[in-house]
Amino acid sequence: MRVAFRVDASSAIGSGHLMRCLALADLLREHGTETLFVTRAAEQPWRALLRQHGHGVSALSSDSDDPAQDAKETRAALMDGNWPDWLVVDHYGLDSQWEAALRTSCGRIFAIDDIGRPHDCDLLLDQNVLDNPESYRDQVPANCRRLLGPGYALLRREFREERARLRHRNGRVHRVLISFGGSDPTGETEIAIEGFLASDLANGKASVDVVLGSANPRQKELRLRYEGHSHLHVLGQSDNMAELMASADLAIGACGSTAWERCCLGLPSIVINIADNQASIAKALILAGAAQSIDTSKRKSSEITDALELLADNPVRMNAMSKAALGLTDGQGVIRIIEHLSLGKLCP
Repeated sequence: MRVAFRVDASSAIGSGHLMRCLALADLLREHGTETLFVTRAAEQPWRALLRQHGHGVSALSSDSDDPAQDAKETRAALMDGNWPDWLVVDHYGLDSQWEAALRTSCGRIFAIDDIGRPHDCDLLLDQNVLDNPESYRDQVPANCRRLLGPGYALLRREFREERARLRHRNGRVHRVLISFGGSDPTGETEIAIEGFLASDLANGKASVDVVLGSANPRQKELRLRYEGHSHLHVLGQSDNMAELMASADLAIGACGSTAWERCCLGLPSIVINIADNQASIAKALILAGAAQSIDTSKRKSSEITDALELLADNPVRMNAMSKAALGLTDGQGVIRIIEHLSLGKLCP
């Protein structure tokens, strides 16, 4: 079987779409599938990562954001080999018209979405918690199979493995993890660090791991600024995020795809909604009791400080948050999706 992915990543849009596609592509390769990533905005670190994982990469040449032009270039990229059995598209800028234009260039189309748009596809995934179980019914063809909810969250193998050996947390905060994805375009990392340093936890009660993504433009500046703090460890792009999450007692982060990684490992979170498309995830985490949110209209370090101190003094709530997070997703979503892609046929 041959599967192609149309997905982008950059310092502006982040890497969440690419990383969840990578989770699926890696498992497909383990099953003997030939994989190809067709990208426009993916910068060199991410292209290198795709090749490191054994996937083909075809970089589109122009900077056009016109879907019609994108469809033309994508079709040309796919013509370098046999038409794929499945074309996976995970991109806010490409719509149902783009998908219709690619119909003759692939076997079937798998659309990944989380903002409720119409699609011309055979299989659709929205891994977020949805209020309406009939979501997308009127926005996809009648024969389209809809996979909805975090039970289908696309998580990498290491998260399934860490969940299987997950330690019991006692509700105390001894280790904090700060991570805002591959690029952190809105500069939330510094706000979170300052919030931690102003809290009682910084007085030897807890340590903090800060993960700076490979496309974070302020990596060097943040390293130099905070390298002298004994309880604060600034890390570069990490290939052991699952281990870091499993070791942490509390996380501070955004509400993108990483939210489901934290939930898989039962990690309570202080969350900041940094983009409109993350609002539904933030709402779901809060309603489930898995996260404490920060008011995005304020977004000050003092808000982080207050949230940290509130949770650090409440082990009962921390334990409840961890249990709620574990109940949202088990990390097996990518395996469930593989069953729907196998041999290019939909499951009955």
